[in-house]
Amino acid sequence: MSSSYEFNSVDRITIGTMGPVGERIFLLQLQSDGTVITVKLEKRQVGALCERLTQIFEAAGDVGAMPTADQLELAAPALPMWAIGGMTIGWDEDDREFNVRLEELIAEEDVEPSDITFTATLEQMAAFAERGTELVGAGRPPCPLCSFPLDPRGHTCPRMNGHRAPLR
Repeated sequence: MSSSYEFNSVDRITIGTMGPVGERIFLLQLQSDGTVITVKLEKRQVGALCERLTQIFEAAGDVGAMPTADQLELAAPALPMWAIGGMTIGWDEDDREFNVRLEELIAEEDVEPSDITFTATLEQMAAFAERGTELVGAGRPPCPLCSFPLDPRGHTCPRMNGHRAPLR
């Protein structure tokens, strides 16, 4: 059963992780009028989204006062409703706000995906991007040969034909 949520504006949007490095799941959480929604996304999605947002911020100019770190903590319980399959981000330059649509990742073609649409301020999205960039950077370092994450127990690098690359 698909469900849709639409928020004209959000009170809070944040990103966080659960689990140890190497096994973390990334969670996007938003809150509007007392409703808290949490969805899961992949580390690569976070990185790509934050990179794109940063490009928009550079063009937008002064960001202004962003939410503080304590306002960006995940609200408990942070249990994801579903995983994000697609994201659409629109930037309204006149109103200086983002229009965002998140769509559920589904395996079956005949099932309609759930979605969430919302509007967020430039400051909210700037804080989100800053936090997301920090979280992505706090993960495992990439292998210098293949760019896949290095595991502390060792790494079987595809560029080494199945042999382990040296640990960093």
